[in-house]
Amino acid sequence: MITESQPISWAWIRAVLVSSSLILGVTSWILSPLEKFAEPSNLARIPSALRWILILPAAFLMGLVAEMLPRLLFSLTEISVNHTLLFRPGFDILVWQGWAPVVFVAAGIQMAPAHKLLTFLVVGGLKIAAAAFNLVQVIQFIDSGGRWTSVDEIVKSPLWWDVVVYVLCLAVLSTLGFFLAKEALNPRSKRHVVRVN
Repeated sequence: MITESQPISWAWIRAVLVSSSLILGVTSWILSPLEKFAEPSNLARIPSALRWILILPAAFLMGLVAEMLPRLLFSLTEISVNHTLLFRPGFDILVWQGWAPVVFVAAGIQMAPAHKLLTFLVVGGLKIAAAAFNLVQVIQFIDSGGRWTSVDEIVKSPLWWDVVVYVLCLAVLSTLGFFLAKEALNPRSKRHVVRVN
């Protein structure tokens, strides 16, 4: 049973968003050397069959790194500044259910040698289904008499913040899917450039 409560606080939201922006920026900077490995020219050196096999392992690995590294950086930073973890629940749910799923999907799509939209439907479908399921769970809890200000039993973030993160994740992944579908259906993107020597 959920007994804790946390009302909407703009100061808390601001602290979570500012700290999240800073920590995720530092995380992106730390992970930037991996971008060189993930460049299409480097990935093209890997046999296509192996790339297909590595889609889910690469997605899971990058999703795990994208979840653990910022949480570690956040904990070290907040403890050194505040000497306690005041905003950790808001940051945790944002990283766990917002940032890491997007990195998971992006890594899977990048690893795929072709059929990026189909790959998105698989890896993106997993994360979209998870976010939608979690969102429905919160809505059902509210429908059954729960409060938006109740605190999530797992990460201790308020349910109103969880909903914001789930909707944000669904919006970002849906937008990515839209652009991949648009690119896949665009006849110009399928044309090959013929060079004459």
